[in-house]
Amino acid sequence: MKRALPAVAIVLIAAGATYAWRVNRRAPGPDFDVDWSPAHALAPGVSVREGKLASAPAWRIVDVSMDPSLASVRVQQIPGGAQLASLIPPGAVAAVNGGYFDERFRPTGWLVSDGKELSSKQSRAQGGVLALEKGRLFVGPMASLPFAPELAVQNSPRLVESDGTVGIRSDDKKRAARTLACDAEGRLHFVVIAAPTGDGPTLLEAARWLAADPSLGGLGCSAALNLDGGPSTGVWLPASSGVADVHGAAPIAYSLAVLPR
Repeated sequence: MKRALPAVAIVLIAAGATYAWRVNRRAPGPDFDVDWSPAHALAPGVSVREGKLASAPAWRIVDVSMDPSLASVRVQQIPGGAQLASLIPPGAVAAVNGGYFDERFRPTGWLVSDGKELSSKQSRAQGGVLALEKGRLFVGPMASLPFAPELAVQNSPRLVESDGTVGIRSDDKKRAARTLACDAEGRLHFVVIAAPTGDGPTLLEAARWLAADPSLGGLGCSAALNLDGGPSTGVWLPASSGVADVHGAAPIAYSLAVLPR
């Protein structure tokens, strides 16, 4: 006859399981050990660095990092879509492809730039928003947005939740180039992972790496949101940055351009 465990033991086992689950969800993927180049300043509060993976030599990782109190983000659009290189406003020091769009190059979620709504909010059970407002940064669920933003991009999925844990529940095994937005200690990171067609990280791999502590090889994001990927993936940088552009193979609906304040 089996003996029932005391209630205290059950609580301790449950607590231990929860702790292990959280630790494991913060661990990086086994091969996500990025070799970063030294960061190059693009403007006050804005820098870029490039990373390579020994386990995936065909990938390029570009990390554009900005202090929201010293730089802003602006949406740049052309009706009917355009290549990223055609969506660079005057004064920009970097730009990446934006979020999802439909076949007519219309954004499929809430989009705000310079405080003006360019596309309306969508009701979604999943996903979140990247938002900025005069030095304040928010990445997380729409319902938790604490301010009226000067910039907002609604997209999905949330890769890292606001408590720092991974937001992806299972691995869909779909590999692709990715453009990601991350809040790491109050700095906004636009991370572009360029890879050949059919290659690149899965969403779960990307999320685990973003959430992991830098001492474990991760980026240390307290929250992160997927933007877009596949052939839309791209980053534009000035020639003086020393980091080559990632030329997206497809036109996009809009760019997210970084400008000094």
